[in-house]
Amino acid sequence: MKKLLFILVCSVMMFACGDALQQQIEVAAQLVNNSCPQKLNEQITLTSVQAKPGLVLEYNATLNNVLAKDLNLSESTMLQLKQQMLDALKFDQQAYKMIQNGVSYKYKYYDSTGQFAYEVTICQDDLKNIGN
Repeated sequence: MKKLLFILVCSVMMFACGDALQQQIEVAAQLVNNSCPQKLNEQITLTSVQAKPGLVLEYNATLNNVLAKDLNLSESTMLQLKQQMLDALKFDQQAYKMIQNGVSYKYKYYDSTGQFAYEVTICQDDLKNIGN
């Protein structure tokens, strides 16, 4: 009986924590959206951020002056892009902590006409690939 009670309490706590984390990413998305669109550099403009179900924080960005049909991203290029994003997490402790706690970051890129170009997702399992 004690074991069942313990499992029940842990399940409720996990659900409550997940719910609180979902609320955190919803607030984070709203805060970022207040300053969108945001030109990150000459090539990329952040257009919006959305909190998706399942603890997913989705960043939507436009690739300025680029057409999706002109992009030829190989698997190795995509892996390099993802690794660069992971390495940048060393300097963003808040994002790193969110991912450690189960939040996935999805970065979706669209070309200058709004056509989907590519996406990169970073989740908890990817943290082991952060370079030292």
